Amino acid sequence: MQLCEAGAITLTAAPNPVPVGQTGLWTILSQPTGTSNATLTNATSPDATFNIGSTSKYGLYLLKWTLTNGSCVQGDEIRIENFQTPTIANAGADVTVCPPTVKMAANTPTVGQGMWTLVSKTPTTLPNPTIQNPQLATTDITGIDASGSYTFRWTISNGPCTVSTDDIVINVPDQIPTPAVAGIDQVICNGTATNVTGNTPIIGLGQWSKTAESPYSVFSPATGTTPATTVLSISPGTYNFIWTITSGQCISRDTVKVTNQALPSQANAGPDQNVCQFSPVNLNAVAPTSGTGTWTQVSGPTTVNFISPNSPTSQVTGTSLGQYRFRWIVSTGIGNLNDCQPSADEVVVDILQAPTAAVAGASQTICEGSTLTMAANTPTFGTGTWSRVSGP
Repeated sequence: MQLCEAGAITLTAAPNPVPVGQTGLWTILSQPTGTSNATLTNATSPDATFNIGSTSKYGLYLLKWTLTNGSCVQGDEIRIENFQTPTIANAGADVTVCPPTVKMAANTPTVGQGMWTLVSKTPTTLPNPTIQNPQLATTDITGIDASGSYTFRWTISNGPCTVSTDDIVINVPDQIPTPAVAGIDQVICNGTATNVTGNTPIIGLGQWSKTAESPYSVFSPATGTTPATTVLSISPGTYNFIWTITSGQCISRDTVKVTNQALPSQANAGPDQNVCQFSPVNLNAVAPTSGTGTWTQVSGPTTVNFISPNSPTSQVTGTSLGQYRFRWIVSTGIGNLNDCQPSADEVVVDILQAPTAAVAGASQTICEGSTLTMAANTPTFGTGTWSRVSGP
């Protein structure tokens, strides 16, 4: 048997009374674990009283009624399950929502099992919504339609105990607006105006706005309620324009990103250079104030490596004898077809053979008036030139 909040139970064994010459006895075979302390009163009577204890009293009890007649013994068992009163149901406060989905906010039972059910809908012609997980206190309910209301019931039950229920009314006064579509993101070069084109709402009213971090701009028409709107007075920077369609308290939003690139600085790769072989090669471009500079190799006898490709003074390694041409490209682009045209300039770097080591010859002593014949080495690479360092 299943009972709710049971205390003392009168048992009803048979036969009753116990036949003459026989004896009967009630025994407790098992009871809930913990500190359960059930007892029996008048255990030899078919009508014994089973006393459920005051601690750990909820759960399953197994009792046995045994009849003994000499060496003959017969018994029968009974199951008694005692349930606790369920948690008081709280379905949450009545709410006004936008279709088509609402998330419920009932209490989670500590005792018992909860269950959501639809009680009523007004008007009755509304389609039936779908309770996604009826046993979950915070389930989503989908298929909520506009211009009506729904009553849902949160029921907490536990065995034969009286259930606890609470109702919530979901009001849906407004239709869901047409989903907002703000258009595709844009990249423009040094523009002063651009056009944004949202979709035309079938349900609801549209409104353009921009995020707080977007630079200054002005809508034309100024109301910003036209799906196709011109944005004036824009400057280089990133804009996020929001197309919002509103139906009562129901809102749909979409954002279009407009990247207005600044013109890149005029590239200046620096003066051409003559560099001796094995000497460091350091480039000397002008740092851009707008955009990012990048070094690339145009030509040369070997493929070089730029230590800092985006630095105007990058060092170059991997050179050998010969002439190299390097390009300094300044760009504000992001790899889009509508990027601003980058600015470029080139520098020529000649890597020269190191001259033959100079040998001036041995020091000489001559008589006054004599002719001095120098005996320096003839250079294999380079041109030799004499100059006076000191003397009268």
